[in-house]
Amino acid sequence: MWLVLLLAVDAVGRGALDRAPLAVLVLTALAAFEPVAPLPAAAAALAGVRASGQRLFAVLDAPAAVPAAGGVGRPADRHGSTG
Repeated sequence: MWLVLLLAVDAVGRGALDRAPLAVLVLTALAAFEPVAPLPAAAAALAGVRASGQRLFAVLDAPAAVPAAGGVGRPADRHGSTG
């Protein structure tokens, strides 16, 4: 963008370019880089999200701290029958 500005100012100084097209050139250069400006922040956020995903999968892949119940259905009463 700075190169566009310097070249355009030089062209205005030489009379090869009016002031209105100078503004258009500078604003066009700014608009061209606006969509890619947030990419560094997105890359930093991606690293954090990947680390979070690795921690989450580590928890999901870990063995259960409490063994699962053996049967399916109603819970057993005090004597162990599902009556």
